[in-house]
Amino acid sequence: MTRLTTSELLAWSVAHSDLPPADAAANPDDTAAASVPPPTAATTDAAAAPASASASASNPAAWQLGPSAPGLAPSTSSSAAAPAPSAAAVASSSTPLDTRWLDVILGKEDAVRMKECMAQMEDAATDVDARLVAADDLSMLVESLDNANDLRPLGLWPRLFALLRGAPEAELRSAIAFVIATAVANNERSQTDLVDAGGFPVLVDAFERETDDDVLVRVLSCFAQVVQHHEKAFTLLIEANVVNQVLFVLERTSSERLKKRACYLIANLLSSEHSWMTRQVHATMNRSVALRVLPALTSDDPDTLAKRDTILRLLSEGATS
Repeated sequence: MTRLTTSELLAWSVAHSDLPPADAAANPDDTAAASVPPPTAATTDAAAAPASASASASNPAAWQLGPSAPGLAPSTSSSAAAPAPSAAAVASSSTPLDTRWLDVILGKEDAVRMKECMAQMEDAATDVDARLVAADDLSMLVESLDNANDLRPLGLWPRLFALLRGAPEAELRSAIAFVIATAVANNERSQTDLVDAGGFPVLVDAFERETDDDVLVRVLSCFAQVVQHHEKAFTLLIEANVVNQVLFVLERTSSERLKKRACYLIANLLSSEHSWMTRQVHATMNRSVALRVLPALTSDDPDTLAKRDTILRLLSEGATS
């Protein structure tokens, strides 16, 4: 016996439904009147059935007879379970079904939605607002670890990197960087996928050439998420001299968000639970630049100032250890 999928059963049931025509809904009284057939001899006899049923109820011999009694036909009650439609019946349905309604009812697979978001983000003919909505949708999808891990088999990592490099709109580049940061957050497998797909040099290049502060904030978020527990990514960060570049950004920027994100990144690297990480940061950081930039750093955010003081304390401790 051929098994039917949920979609096939739904298509068959919609195609064989007894819904009234659209004009019937507009005139229910006329429809009801038209649907009542004229009385016939059969309906007249049926009207008398309740009386005969009442009479038989008083006759024990009548109601003790079951369906297997001689001369009694099997029940054809409408409450009996109808057989499931066969595959042939579904295939031969003459009423086409708009599959868009199946997508609405059953929902699309996340992998399909992710590819659709990516395609819309890449479509230069689509207005920027719609592309930003697609990026926001994708960032929500990759909050799931499984979906983030699907970026590699779906081939979406290189496409994200290409957009981060080439999108002319800063707000779209910022949205792409946020998708990347979300995908690698607390997910070692997707961090490895990003590194293996050649994404780290793309992030470094974006940080070096980017002039928009909001994009820089998001790129620093990518660094912070991917290097905390990933040794290869951290090594690439040190080799690219990112820590010292962050110090120079701190020296020139007036963005409170960028100051905060930069201080958080350096402080977290210096206070990492991995001793090998903190040693390399101390060894490669330009102390003269740090001691020039950080004491002069001002901010309206007390958290930023607290992180600045943490960096100065850790640098002092590292110098005496």
